[in-house]
Amino acid sequence: MKREFRIGSWVRSLKGEALIREHIFGATCTICGIRTGHTEAGAKTVLPSTAMARLDFRLVPDLTPELVVRLLREHLNARGFKDIEVIELGSAPLAKSAGNLDRGPRGD
Repeated sequence: MKREFRIGSWVRSLKGEALIREHIFGATCTICGIRTGHTEAGAKTVLPSTAMARLDFRLVPDLTPELVVRLLREHLNARGFKDIEVIELGSAPLAKSAGNLDRGPRGD
């Protein structure tokens, strides 16, 4: 996959089982959509003054919607993006099945 995606290493240099577990069970931030600029027919050379992105976060144990919003705000602020408005459109707490994650798909 590294060769296919043309990357040198995975985040935090994870390998083997740790990489697989993180990929399957780790928290995620998905960019669901981005809207900005001129999208109508015809040419336009003016730079956009606004942009909007819709994000979705997959929660893991000990990660709450409130904590995600706070961490996102801190991340943006630390990188000089204090002017970006974060609007929480909805949230739900972590949900998981009662199954044992250490067992195989047949329970063995």
